Amino acid sequence: MEQLYFSDEIQRKLSGIYRSGLTMIEAPAGYGKSTAVRWAMKKLPADQVRWFTAVSFQQDTSLDWFIRQIGSLDASAGNALRELGFLNRSNVSDAADILSRLSTAEPCYLILDNFQLVGDNWPLPLLQALADRHQDGLHVVLISQNFKKLRSQIDYGTFLPVQYGAIAALTGPDEPVLLQCEEYRKRRDALCGGFRSIGWNVPDSEGTMFAWAPVPEGFDDDTAFVMELMEKTGVLCTPGSSFGELGKGHVRFALPLPVETIREAVEAVRRSGILSR
Repeated sequence: MEQLYFSDEIQRKLSGIYRSGLTMIEAPAGYGKSTAVRWAMKKLPADQVRWFTAVSFQQDTSLDWFIRQIGSLDASAGNALRELGFLNRSNVSDAADILSRLSTAEPCYLILDNFQLVGDNWPLPLLQALADRHQDGLHVVLISQNFKKLRSQIDYGTFLPVQYGAIAALTGPDEPVLLQCEEYRKRRDALCGGFRSIGWNVPDSEGTMFAWAPVPEGFDDDTAFVMELMEKTGVLCTPGSSFGELGKGHVRFALPLPVETIREAVEAVRRSGILSR
């Protein structure tokens, strides 16, 4: 170990192990991944570093090993994970919740080497929970020749908190949704109805936070109209042609602002005289 040399960049990257809840190290066979991690761990007390190396000819016991290590850090968390039994889609969210609540006072580094041999048995939400944990003493390091399958899920899968948010939205009460719908109805009426009242025939939008309008009489180019509207009134909308051929001759308004502000915008358009062109 004393004869090994690593570039400043490699040393900087390895130092991230001490700060991250989950570190993933990937390189082909023979590139010295495991050696590099052992070098990074060399100054740590031996009891803080726990190493698991997967082998192809043995049954995968990496999850069992992991749960035992968690139990040695927090007995209640270990028992809760064991009570779940085999981790699968039906209970992995419970396991993720247990890990998110886990707190370790002393530093502990759990190293899983040859992860490419066992990664299929590790549910992605479990790894996501490790990555998202609050900063404390637990650090998990995965060493693999290839994270291709796992990376495809991380790169293209939906972020776990977003999934939880979607579940809460779909299973929660309807009252907040109905209140928000009513607020958007008021905004739509203030915008579309307000423009109709001053001579611009803007139809009511149906079920979205956007309202589409044909450019007023006297204008042919939706982009030119948007620019003139902004210059004369300070009101900004989007030219429909930016959405494609079918949007030409139209503009799109969004409804994120309160009713009072929308009414001020309608009044600014009225005062500008742009509709009388």
